[in-house]
Amino acid sequence: MSALSSERALRHLQVLSEEIGPRIGGTASEKRAAEYLAGQLDRFGYGTRLEPFPVADKFLAQIGDPRNLAGLVS
Repeated sequence: MSALSSERALRHLQVLSEEIGPRIGGTASEKRAAEYLAGQLDRFGYGTRLEPFPVADKFLAQIGDPRNLAGLVS
C-alpha cells in the first residue's frame, strides 16, 4: 500500500465534491460516489460490495441532480 498523500486526498475530494457533486441518498450521484469509493477501496485489496437501502423520501430519490432544484422552488 502506498503512503498517505495530501495530493491524492485532495483529488478524491475534488472528484466527490466537484465532478460528482451533491450525493443525496437514492440519487444517481449518490450511486456514482459509492461506486467511486468502492473502486478505490478495491484497488487496495478490500472486498467491497454495494448493498441497496431504503430511501425515506421518494421525491428526493427521483432527483437526477440536486443542483437543478433551484428552478423548482418558488
